[in-house]
Amino acid sequence: MQVTINDKLHDVPFDLADISLGQYLEYHQQYGRELDEAMQVIAKKEYDGDQDDTDLLRQMDIDAHIDNEALAWFSFWTKHDLFDVRQAPLIQPLLDRYRLFRSILQQAFTEAQQLPASVLWNGDEWTIQDFKINPASSMSFNEVITAKEVMRQLHTLGKGRWEAMPYLCAVYFRKKDEAFTDDMVIEGGERLTLMQQLPMPYVCQVAFFLTICVHTWMTTLAYSQEEVQEMPNLN
Repeated sequence: MQVTINDKLHDVPFDLADISLGQYLEYHQQYGRELDEAMQVIAKKEYDGDQDDTDLLRQMDIDAHIDNEALAWFSFWTKHDLFDVRQAPLIQPLLDRYRLFRSILQQAFTEAQQLPASVLWNGDEWTIQDFKINPASSMSFNEVITAKEVMRQLHTLGKGRWEAMPYLCAVYFRKKDEAFTDDMVIEGGERLTLMQQLPMPYVCQVAFFLTICVHTWMTTLAYSQEEVQEMPNLN
């Protein structure tokens, strides 16, 4: 959508395909992380009064939070700090429009959970690599170890899940039949730089795929542990 601020027209995207990973990371670092933390505070907050009072107060906090989301989103893309002028007449229409387009953006995240066999991007065919380690797997043990080490280092540095995505995409989102090499995850390298330009639908597909894999691994591990505990002692 387009908005006019100080007589200048600005494009504000509400389609994931129009947002690159690098842009979203910049937004997350500037506004998103703080907004996530604020939402967690609301989720854990205890309210006084009966259930009706609690529901009303929580909804008021959520509505105020969505207003802050809107101000952050428009501020980032227009490069104008709208928090400083949140009482100005032009702000309320923006807040109303954000609520409308916010649902579109959330729907786009949901649709991105569909996992195509391959995608065409940047002139090449790309695929999400199979996250299994067995004789038939297309991934090497080194790829999984590299991704795990990247996550460990990012956690040590205090960075969140979005900061990890350029590295994870470099490992798991590759050109068809392309072999993994260590230089794909070198800071400032060609592949990591390219991943900053990756459209957000593909980023979400990688994230959703890895989430499924981790859930499957954890479920399988828990089931295996139960089997071990139930096995009779034959000694």
